[in-house]
Amino acid sequence: MKKLISARQVKSESCQEKTDYIFSTQDHTILIRNLAEQKDITILLDLGETLEPPFFLNRARQKTGYLTKKDNQKIVNIYNLNNGHKQQSVLAANISQAGIINFDDFDNLYFYYQDKDLWTIAIFNGSSSEIIVNNINYNGTNLTLAVEPIQNLIIYPECQSFCQFISYSIKDKSKKSNFISTELPTENSAYEVKNVNLLFFDEDLGRIIYEIPQNKVVYITDFNGYLWHHIYLEPVTGNAISINGILTDVRGQKKLIASSKLKKQAYVYDINFIGLKLLDLGNDFEVYDQPLNQPADCLLLEDKNKKEFIFKNVVTEKEEKISELTDYLQIF
Repeated sequence: MKKLISARQVKSESCQEKTDYIFSTQDHTILIRNLAEQKDITILLDLGETLEPPFFLNRARQKTGYLTKKDNQKIVNIYNLNNGHKQQSVLAANISQAGIINFDDFDNLYFYYQDKDLWTIAIFNGSSSEIIVNNINYNGTNLTLAVEPIQNLIIYPECQSFCQFISYSIKDKSKKSNFISTELPTENSAYEVKNVNLLFFDEDLGRIIYEIPQNKVVYITDFNGYLWHHIYLEPVTGNAISINGILTDVRGQKKLIASSKLKKQAYVYDINFIGLKLLDLGNDFEVYDQPLNQPADCLLLEDKNKKEFIFKNVVTEKEEKISELTDYLQIF
């Protein structure tokens, strides 16, 4: 399903006018600014409850999903942006790691958690939770993340003597395994991948973006393992490259955002095509990590010293200040 760009995102060069929602947090409050309808939504967290970002929007952009923690328990939340109704699923107290994967097209929210050494993927329909895959062997800290709402497939890593990617079909509850590709494939290279970090997958594009730490390389492949791109995370000694997230241009094409603190530069990679744009950031600003889609052609930057945020248009390179001070910021 192709990413839809709203008319208000296409008609203006202003990043704030292209933005539908700004999510921010301050102390125990979540503030959601609906810029399209010019209204604010406030969600108060309970005493002792803390947010574990990021936020997710369903495809209709009427519900948000997010994770919180209270009394050493993880809580999966679905909040209706129209009527303010909140639904929660409280996980067991022994859960050490958890995260949201994304909504599906029926507004169910998928999430994962680690219980002791094994991982589980589950679904929350607003009233109850159900396990769909369990006993997953994986030695990382974040299992998987979908860039867009899920249509059918969930991609996640599983590691036994070596790591593979598993494609789980929601519709027929089947699994398919694929070897993990590297930039210098050999007869045994697929069996040598012992550790992998799946950064995110995009079912709309059929792409997986992942890092193999031992190689210091990020890879972009399709769901069958065909290698489209690879990015060296330390092209020269001391110049560490960070992967910051996904951006969509006004034509609906996805871009991978990376940056170098040493060079004070951002790099905009075409995911489907061969292309790279370099942006100079100046001395004060860094690319703000946001794995999910950012508004058309707009990059979010942060001055950590002043706690100031700005938009930078990757086409025109025009900058716009966002005035609010916040503990966390996310834009849609």
